[in-house]
Amino acid sequence: MTQQQFLLAHLFNIPGVNITGTINLHIEPNRSASNTGDYIIIGCTIPTIPKSSDLSTSEVVNVLKQIERIKFNIQNNNQNDQIILEIINKSEKIVQNTTSFFYFTVTPTFIKNSVLNKFLVSSTSGGAINITEINTSQTELQDTYRDVSISFEPFITNLQFGFSEFNAIISNAIDARSSNRIVESDRDTSTIIPSNFEAIISGSANPAEIQDSLYSSTGWSNSRYNGTKTTSLTYGKIPPTITGRLFIGEQYTLNTSSSNIFNAPFDSRVTENLLHSGEEKLPEIDYKVFRSGSESLEVIATTTDVINAQDVSTNITINYEEYINANQELKQGDIIEIDQIPFYINSTNNNTITLSGNYKGFNLNQNTTGDSNIKVINPDNRIYTFLGETSKIQSVSDSKVWIQETNEIVATNEFGTIIYKQITG
Repeated sequence: MTQQQFLLAHLFNIPGVNITGTINLHIEPNRSASNTGDYIIIGCTIPTIPKSSDLSTSEVVNVLKQIERIKFNIQNNNQNDQIILEIINKSEKIVQNTTSFFYFTVTPTFIKNSVLNKFLVSSTSGGAINITEINTSQTELQDTYRDVSISFEPFITNLQFGFSEFNAIISNAIDARSSNRIVESDRDTSTIIPSNFEAIISGSANPAEIQDSLYSSTGWSNSRYNGTKTTSLTYGKIPPTITGRLFIGEQYTLNTSSSNIFNAPFDSRVTENLLHSGEEKLPEIDYKVFRSGSESLEVIATTTDVINAQDVSTNITINYEEYINANQELKQGDIIEIDQIPFYINSTNNNTITLSGNYKGFNLNQNTTGDSNIKVINPDNRIYTFLGETSKIQSVSDSKVWIQETNEIVATNEFGTIIYKQITG
């Protein structure tokens, strides 16, 4: 079941999906070669209708807006298994103008089949192996399996503190705090000598209504008296803003077949406004640029070695272009492109580099030409999604993104960087 099918099942209110008091997990088989788990959890939904009449829908919505992780604690035969879903994106979606549910994108979480079976309630996949959706409920599970519990973090239901007398920033203070060492200087009648000069000298003047921390706390003293200086180096060379261009697209997991993405019916697509930081109107692969006199060039080196796109690890010899200095040379972690194939650099040793093919599932069964230019993919060329209805953004990581305007697909790595592009299925 694709992410779009999972969401559409909720949006069209298919019976048995939007059940009050349940969590619907989107689980896919683990198709990677790693032995980290039999299945992978990539998202979940929670309806906003309260199961108890003691709660209102708005109170449930307030709780779901705040949670950052969901924990499943499973006790079985004196063994404790814990599944933690870290939420990376959330949005509230309306079901046929009647009710709503929250869709949470989570950090891909692997789970063993033996653990999954301990709290499996039902499956809508039609098969025991290709489990794609699981309904779980804290209440239902505890009725049937006393050894399973579900918790949200943070879980804040009572927001009355904001209007209580213990809220220090509500601005309802009556008396100002007085200083322990600074006194009032009364200059109403004279700007040269205060009228209470004798009281100041004798130590009997009234304390000034001012906080002593204004002169000791760096947050106050630096802004008032000492001053501050910051540069981009202070913040790890992170640019102060992100500029980008909006486009309409649709997110998929990396293991989703590209042909399925290209051929998906338009009326079944779940598109959204996305943001990309490239220079073009729509997302494209972008490369680092190097200066040679007045020219801007993208090629950093060349190689005559023939490389198979499927090679897990291989050493090649490269020749840097003459305009490349030592500070610009390739380094571990760079993503390079050779003959339109992305490779990950594992290590470098002068003019020898070790790289890996099949990067992020880009598994073209082909070789490089043996007379190839090498380009460095720009790590700052990224795709972002908006968090709910806010202007806050977050990288679209380890995903395939379908571009509506051109019917093309771009893929991203764990940082949201565009690493390859497909124009046909």
